[in-house]
Amino acid sequence: MERAPSRRRESLQETAGPEFPGRAAIIDRYASVTGADVSELRWYEALALWRSAIFCEAMYTRWLDGERPGDTFARWMNGGVPALARSAAGALADFEKGRP
Repeated sequence: MERAPSRRRESLQETAGPEFPGRAAIIDRYASVTGADVSELRWYEALALWRSAIFCEAMYTRWLDGERPGDTFARWMNGGVPALARSAAGALADFEKGRP
């Protein structure tokens, strides 16, 4: 099966330069400005990724069943859904290990 173009990687390159803050700096800044407890941020990230995987799986299934004619995005979900699930599992593992 044809692979989807990697737009995520391209978009990350735009903000990967030294002039942009890293993940830890963004989290620290958010916590200092809002006063929010960010100790469980990875858990919420895992939840969001898992929910995205579920939503995309539903969209992909509807596309496979012919319920989304003309959809040009759903065909890429064959690989996208497992990638989202792996990312969710990684975020949850980081949370369980206490990683920010």
